[in-house]
Amino acid sequence: MPDHIPLLVIVMVAIMILMAVINMVSHMYNLNGIKSKTVGDGQHGTSRWATTPEIKRMYRFIKFTPKKWREQAKNGEGAALMESNVRNMYSDEYYRKNRWLTPITGKIAVPKDSSRFITMAKACLEHDAFSVLKDIKAPTLIIGGSEDRTVGSEASEILAKEIPGAEIFMYEELRHAVYEEAPDFNKRVKEFLIK
Repeated sequence: MPDHIPLLVIVMVAIMILMAVINMVSHMYNLNGIKSKTVGDGQHGTSRWATTPEIKRMYRFIKFTPKKWREQAKNGEGAALMESNVRNMYSDEYYRKNRWLTPITGKIAVPKDSSRFITMAKACLEHDAFSVLKDIKAPTLIIGGSEDRTVGSEASEILAKEIPGAEIFMYEELRHAVYEEAPDFNKRVKEFLIK
C-alpha cells in the first residue's frame, strides 16, 4: 500500500468529523424552538443567536422607551423624561397643543426619589406574563392605539390573540395614552362592563 493512503484516510476522516460538528452546531443557533416576541427591545433578547440580517428580516423593530425613561429618571432628568413620555405616549396633535406644559410638569411631577419609577420601567423591560395569558378566564377588552410608541400596537394584538375570547378595539392614529385622548374611551369601557 502506498505511503500516502493512510494520510489520505486520516485527512478524509478529519474532514468528515469537522463537517458533522459544523452540521450539529449550525442547528443549535437557529430560531427553532425559541418563543418569538414581537414587542419592544425584548425581541432581540429571545433571538440573541440570530444574525443581524435574520433579526431585520424576521422582526419589526418597535422603539421601546422604558429603558430610556429609566436612565432619565436615574439621572434626575425630569424635564427630559416628561418630554420623552409625552412625545411617545400622545398623538402629534395632543403633543403640539400641550408641549408647553412638559417642562413645568417635569419639574413638579417627577418625585425626588425616582426608585419606584425606575422599578416600574424595569418591569416593563423584564416582566413576561406571556405564558399565562391563555389562562385568563374573565371577559377581556383590549383597547390600544394603532400608533403606540411605548409598547407598540402589536402588544394589543398579541394580548387579544392570546387571551381566550378577548375583544379588541384599536384607535387609529392614537398612541399609548388612548385612555386620555379618546373622547369615547370611558363609554366604551362602561359598555363592555355592562354587557
